[in-house]
Amino acid sequence: MPSIQFMHNTFGDPEVLELPTRDNWEYIRGWPSGYGFREIAMEFNARGRPLQLITLDLGGQQRLSAYLPPRSPLTPVWKTPEEFSTGLVQADLAKHTLLVLDHPKDDNDLDVLELDFHPLQTYLRPGGESWLTVYKLEIPNKGKD
Repeated sequence: MPSIQFMHNTFGDPEVLELPTRDNWEYIRGWPSGYGFREIAMEFNARGRPLQLITLDLGGQQRLSAYLPPRSPLTPVWKTPEEFSTGLVQADLAKHTLLVLDHPKDDNDLDVLELDFHPLQTYLRPGGESWLTVYKLEIPNKGKD
């Protein structure tokens, strides 16, 4: 019986579920079912240009992959903040790479990267408590004034 009640509450009244704080944020208040990733996949896929869309968590990469059609020019990539910052040093790679961040969840990770990002598009969750932003990386031309 407890299982049946839990399933009933999951679909009918999720606010009454007793979940750990992180799960409550992720599945109820934060980004349930990857809100915003579908729009990002559709919008950037429609542009028809090869791009890497980097996320800092595996769930974001999986959600982007799930929304892309076969032979899409987009490649969702999951990297840790450390891998991302050390792996992007060439300007030619930056032209074909965008970063998708989940705010406020990833705010500290953006600060750790210490790179120059410019927001391209923001996808607000209804209520404005959280949002996804797609960023472009700017690498300065070294040695040129």
